[in-house]
Amino acid sequence: MMANIMRPPAQNVLLIAKKNKRMRELELHLAEYFHRVCLVSDLKKWGKSPLNVDVNVIVVTDSFGSKLNGDFLFDLRKKYPGAKMLYLYDKICSAQETAVRTAGAVFVGSYDQFFSLYDNVLQSALESKKKHFGQFVSDLASRKEWRFQKIRKIQDKK
Repeated sequence: MMANIMRPPAQNVLLIAKKNKRMRELELHLAEYFHRVCLVSDLKKWGKSPLNVDVNVIVVTDSFGSKLNGDFLFDLRKKYPGAKMLYLYDKICSAQETAVRTAGAVFVGSYDQFFSLYDNVLQSALESKKKHFGQFVSDLASRKEWRFQKIRKIQDKK
């Protein structure tokens, strides 16, 4: 499985997936590499009380379907601004791919692609540190709020 890669100290991964056989396999692969795998399989419960864990990597899967839209991914980014995001899918439509890429995923690929390359993908995700990423997310949040306010003003004038 893992070739000559040691588990980084205290690195944690957030796995957003429904529980099934494929996700269990994914969870086992991630457990080889990360100190802690935090599985989120119920979005309603998790939305009310997000994890108080420092997360280095977020693995989002397509197992929830359309519930994982751009707003969800943006909120995820705000909660964990320094984490690298990976997105795994069986099928992906252009709207979903746009939302995932806009959210800043560093890997967008099929499960098969990930399983064949996961050593390299995870090592690359952990090594790539974007400077001032927290500020970038903060700026995005400000721009999103500004757009909403501008739309409200236009609607109020009508």
